[in-house]
Amino acid sequence: MKKKYIVRLVDEEREQLAGVVRKLAGGSERVKRAQILLKADADGPNWTDGRIAEAFGCRTRTIEKLRERLVTQGFEAAVERKQRAEPLCPKMSWPLQEHLWNGRSGVGAPLTLPGDRSSIFGIGCGRTKTCRQTRQSRTAWTRWAMT
Repeated sequence: MKKKYIVRLVDEEREQLAGVVRKLAGGSERVKRAQILLKADADGPNWTDGRIAEAFGCRTRTIEKLRERLVTQGFEAAVERKQRAEPLCPKMSWPLQEHLWNGRSGVGAPLTLPGDRSSIFGIGCGRTKTCRQTRQSRTAWTRWAMT
């Protein structure tokens, strides 16, 4: 199959990637992306996507997306980790944490937040294991406290 995005590295980029691999700089995923780009270079080894995927233990789609990111967004975007559009879990502000803590200890705060339908012990996005466990334990505590 003909490749849509061809990786052509300049000598400077090739040296930078080789340095990342040699020093193991920036974490394992960054090193893996550097190795993939070095092997996918059309002026270098020019390995096929299947061969690269087998060598580095990833899917061919990962390599295709990395090639596309290099061509469309540039060298730095391809080497660095792709940033999330939004954080995984929302952060709570200190006044909200204080409000929740006072409510749990029974020192003058209501059990529900104003304008929010969730109880203070049900707050948690539920998208991560920690948030799910927190939500479950807080819900159980709320049931016990309300009886």
